[in-house]
Amino acid sequence: DPQEQGIKWIKEREGADLRVVRLGQKGYLDMIERAVSNGDCVLIENIGESVDPVLDNLLGRQTIKKGKYIVIGDKEVEYHPNFRLILHTKLGNPHYKPEMQAQCTLINFTVT
Repeated sequence: DPQEQGIKWIKEREGADLRVVRLGQKGYLDMIERAVSNGDCVLIENIGESVDPVLDNLLGRQTIKKGKYIVIGDKEVEYHPNFRLILHTKLGNPHYKPEMQAQCTLINFTVT
């Protein structure tokens, strides 16, 4: 989304319920953990071509204990079924690992 039209649309669509974080931001994991428990929508802005390995379980929805919990970092967090995760990049033509592409839906907002 180099022109940031997609992110603008997502923020408009989700409104005040959207939690916006950046990787490396102070306390970003705590914010994601709360959103997972509450069933909120999280937008992670400006990711590169790789994502923090701590989020791998979340991307793959690898739940434990009959789908009720998910491990984020070293914590078990209750997993709410309404939780949604949106990853955003400004890169024009990003190349993600095949594993990540298989776990996510990729939408290209580039205008031609």
